[in-house]
Amino acid sequence: MAKTNSFEKKMLNQINDLNEGIITKIVKMLFKKTVDRTMKKMIKNMKDDPELQAAMADYQKQRERTKDIFDKHCKENPKSAFCK
Repeated sequence: MAKTNSFEKKMLNQINDLNEGIITKIVKMLFKKTVDRTMKKMIKNMKDDPELQAAMADYQKQRERTKDIFDKHCKENPKSAFCK
């Protein structure tokens, strides 16, 4: 009986992972045009505003730093809720 429960749990986890992947792809398809239009407007506005350019550069640096920290955290703690 224990083997069956273990197998069922593994299958359920795989189904959930598959569902999340499909949902993510659908959401990306739905919002891609909107995000592209918004990014084009932002790039156009950034050319005229040096403060906005600096803010976006800071944002990119922080985003990369955060990703590096999460990657390190997941290496050290693979069972963490932040890691998949």
